[in-house]
Amino acid sequence: MKTWKVIVESEKQGRQEYKGFESGEEAKKEVVKILASVQGLMDDPMLSYGKLESVRIIEEDDERPVSF
Repeated sequence: MKTWKVIVESEKQGRQEYKGFESGEEAKKEVVKILASVQGLMDDPMLSYGKLESVRIIEEDDERPVSF
């Protein structure tokens, strides 16, 4: 079974990986949360990224970005 991860590279947090998403759709929802946090639409101090450098969704066993 494929699993997906979201890789976020940011000014404040450096590189972080969020693993274990069972579908690309679940991973996309996590990306939406991250982008909402950066835009100030969510008040979650655990999601303080500063300036985003990149956000990618990839298969956990693959380092190539997945297009969507």
